[in-house]
Amino acid sequence: MNAHGGMQRWGIDYWETYAPFVNWISVRLMLALSIAHGLKTKSIDFVLAFPQAELERDVFMELPYGFSCENKRNYVLKLKKNLYGLCDASYNWFNKITQGLESEGFVKSEIDQCVFLHKDCIVLLYVDDMIAMSKDDKVLEDIVTNLKRKNYI
Repeated sequence: MNAHGGMQRWGIDYWETYAPFVNWISVRLMLALSIAHGLKTKSIDFVLAFPQAELERDVFMELPYGFSCENKRNYVLKLKKNLYGLCDASYNWFNKITQGLESEGFVKSEIDQCVFLHKDCIVLLYVDDMIAMSKDDKVLEDIVTNLKRKNYI
């Protein structure tokens, strides 16, 4: 199911649509550094990332095509979670994954807000994809495990 964000109104249904994504210069630099320093890398594609994020306000949508009931015009659906197609969907997801990484001790880079630094790991975020780098494979596995355990992914 996909929401029709074109029917949302700024200032009423949403406030923010912008969600940052990692700069390609950061990606190239970090991958070059990982090779030069022999870091292990792990690529993660978050499955159904957007619906994992909470909504900032109530969102209602018309019943989708194929949904049968006596009079469709009398009913709407109240979304419980963020949904692909909403104007602020990527913004909501970015906030959720940022909270998760910060709960694990990561700090945003001052240069690129999609680069997260930790004493023994670096994470790059691109929408619903992540590249993690560390000298230790266990650190990479622990990031994913901890984020899952805390319901951030």
